[in-house]
Amino acid sequence: MNRIINITLAGLLLIGCSATPEQLNRKEYVKWMTNPANGLIVNKAIDQYQLEVQYRPSTLIALQENYTISAENLKERSKILDNSLNFNFKIKANNPALKVMDIGNQTEQDYFLKLDYFTNGIQQDLKLIDGTDTLNCMFSVFERTYDLAPYVTFNLAFENTVSIQNDQTIYFDGSKLGLGPVYLNISKEKIKNIPTLILN
Repeated sequence: MNRIINITLAGLLLIGCSATPEQLNRKEYVKWMTNPANGLIVNKAIDQYQLEVQYRPSTLIALQENYTISAENLKERSKILDNSLNFNFKIKANNPALKVMDIGNQTEQDYFLKLDYFTNGIQQDLKLIDGTDTLNCMFSVFERTYDLAPYVTFNLAFENTVSIQNDQTIYFDGSKLGLGPVYLNISKEKIKNIPTLILN
């Protein structure tokens, strides 16, 4: 009898744990959010490139800006950041021996054309598909590494009008890199299951 009760209690605990979002401290939260296994980072390899998108909720951005930020200031900063939906868009070379900035270049001028595109033009080729709505990119910030990293990263922001009810799909018109249209999808279930941060 006791064995049956123990099994039942264990089952109820498992159900309760799976239905309730985890609560994580700052270190655990950042680690969880940046783990691709949790579904908030998706990538796709096409031709010589690997494209990656990461969903970045306001809490994560605030922590990455200032890890030791007070709980009160974190809440205030998160409210400001909640005005937009934020993503990281990363472009890597499939071949680790190559640099993204050099792929497809025939002349030195091609390098500077690509640099100008990444700095000033790529924003027009990025959109967010949210259900039946397609949103333009409000801004794209190119994080230039001066070829010190084997990838290039863009911070993207899109208008945030309602709570997330649909999958979030980043559309990239990759024609200027010799690619076709690219769709990178992040499941709404993965977003809704983000753990809560323990504020202390």
